[in-house]
Amino acid sequence: MGVKSPQNEGELDYSEIQKYYSGSTLLITGATGFLGKVLLEKLLRSCPGIHKIYLLIRQNKGVKANKRFIEQFSGPIKISDVRFYLRLLEVDNIHDLSRRIVYIHDECVDQIVEISGDRGRSHISLVDGSVIELFDKMKLCCPNYAEKVAYIEGDIAKVRLGIGADDYTMLTKEVNLIFHVAATVRFDEKLKIALNLNVQAIKEMLELSKQTVKLKVKCSFHPQEQFS
Repeated sequence: MGVKSPQNEGELDYSEIQKYYSGSTLLITGATGFLGKVLLEKLLRSCPGIHKIYLLIRQNKGVKANKRFIEQFSGPIKISDVRFYLRLLEVDNIHDLSRRIVYIHDECVDQIVEISGDRGRSHISLVDGSVIELFDKMKLCCPNYAEKVAYIEGDIAKVRLGIGADDYTMLTKEVNLIFHVAATVRFDEKLKIALNLNVQAIKEMLELSKQTVKLKVKCSFHPQEQFS
């Protein structure tokens, strides 16, 4: 009996989800935020067959998009951010949060539960300032991650998502799946800004989706609900 190569063996062992993503090109908005980072980490770590992931990144507070992209894989996830989303989604513990949004790998869950003190309940003893280096485990599992991820400069608040003509055309030809995670979660946001970010941006994303010839599915994540 012949010995299987690790690559072939890995392909045979792919789950249905991994097979679905294999060879796909993805576009993610909001990847520099908490939810977007966790989603990106999960995809890179758990779906090694992904061909390419494009991140839509805007210039923010004088920091150019390319610098924000470089910093994307070095920034930690703050425990205080996790607590914020637990409260926002009205869930009691980190396990409920991971089921409702995206799965957070076991190492992170254990750390959060340990310092919270009581079955992961967010309001008991989470320590502000404690951090989890989100991408460390992914970098071990997917050492070639840098070859799979690229950024597209844009701004969801602008027409055509602020994407240049050449990049826009490229996305319509290459992208298979879109995750629209970008939004404002401030409930006291100025109405005009909130409409641009949470309403107009979705219309622009749907327009991009309609022009994307190889699109399989578009998913949108919102503070109170998720739908696809």
